[in-house]
Order: sequence, then C-alpha cells, then structure tokens
Amino acid sequence: MSDAMYINRSEYKYLLSLKDACELQRKLDLLLQRDAHCPQDPYRIRSLYFDTPDNRDYHENLAGLECRRKIRLRTYDPGADTCKLELKEKKGEFSHKTSLFLSRADAERLMQGERQVLLQNRPSPDALRIYTEMETHAYRPSALIEYERMAYLYPSFDVRITFDAEIRSSESCQDLFAAAPVYTPLLLNGVILEVKFNEHLPRFLTGVFRSFRLNRRAFSKYASGRITTI
Repeated sequence: MSDAMYINRSEYKYLLSLKDACELQRKLDLLLQRDAHCPQDPYRIRSLYFDTPDNRDYHENLAGLECRRKIRLRTYDPGADTCKLELKEKKGEFSHKTSLFLSRADAERLMQGERQVLLQNRPSPDALRIYTEMETHAYRPSALIEYERMAYLYPSFDVRITFDAEIRSSESCQDLFAAAPVYTPLLLNGVILEVKFNEHLPRFLTGVFRSFRLNRRAFSKYASGRITTI
C-alpha cells in the first residue's frame, strides 16, 4: 500500500444527449488536449462501491445532503496487479478525494471483509482514517459500476473535463477483477459531463458551455446503479 494522493476541487455535472456530447467533444478537440489514456478512443473505468449495512451513503446521496461520501475500489484494467481505494467526500459543489494504492491481493482481502489489511506496513494517516470509517460502519461491497470515459485537460488552469458513456451496473457481481460481469444499463441515450477545476474556469470555456445551454444537475452513478433494487 503506497502513500495517499489528495485532490480538493470544484465539480460540476451535466446530462447531455449523445448528439450534444459528440458536438461538444468536436469543439473541445480544437481547444484542449486529450488525456493520455484516450488519445483516440475512450478508456474503461470500473469501480466497486462499498456501503454500510443500512446503505447510509446511498440514502444520504439520494436525499441530496450537502455533506456526503463514497468509498470505492477503482481499476482501469481488471487484469492489473494494483488498484486504487478512494474516499470521496463532497460538501456542496466542492469535492475532496483521498486515494490509496493497493495490491490486487490486498484489494481481494478487502472485498472479503478483511478491513485490517489497511493497517499493515506502517499505515499512513489516510489509511488509518479510511480503515476507521470502514470498520466503524461495517462497510461491505454493494455495487459494481463500469463506463467508458473520454477526458480533456487544460493544464494551465488544472481543468479536467470528462464524458462518461455506456454507464452500467451490477449488484450480483461484487468482484472488482471479475472477467465478465453481467451488467444492467443505466443511461442508454445519455452522457454525463463532469467539469472539475480548482478556483475558476477560463473564460473561453465558460463561453463554450454557455453556447450549449448546459444545465447543471445531480447524477450519482452509484445511487443510480442501486435505485432499482433498494
């Protein structure tokens, strides 16, 4: 387990039609650079979300509470030897994310309920914090979410813009590294646009978004993936 990474940013979300998403991507291709993971095609993200036995995080998200959190394992390749454990906390439009890198073996133990794996090898303060949260509230795997992402960067303002499509979920499979999970589609004809930045967006980008008449809206992949079964 390696040291934590910290990200504290503003985050805006929008729901786009496939047509508007394609048009906006064409415009951004002229203005921004693509993320190194998707020079041509989108890349895949798979996350295994954890929740408490009474589904506290799900219900707080659904209620729209200003302060809420999510805990998840995340991989970009189910065959990889490592993954990330993330604690994402939100307060209004601001988000703070702490990430720990885990070996595949440690992640598999965590999925089996061995939360003490986070305490091995002189754990960092953030590992202790995530362990305490997971142990105190008995977090366990609850839903697998997967989607395809296209990402754009504007490094001088530390802006990251992502388009998430083909969002799908599974509650029958709770293995981050499963070879072929059976999924249920969540958003057949839409794309989630996320805009993340530190202080403010450059003026030319706000102009681009204004031209598309985008309306901000809340959308949780995790909550949407569980809403049909809770």
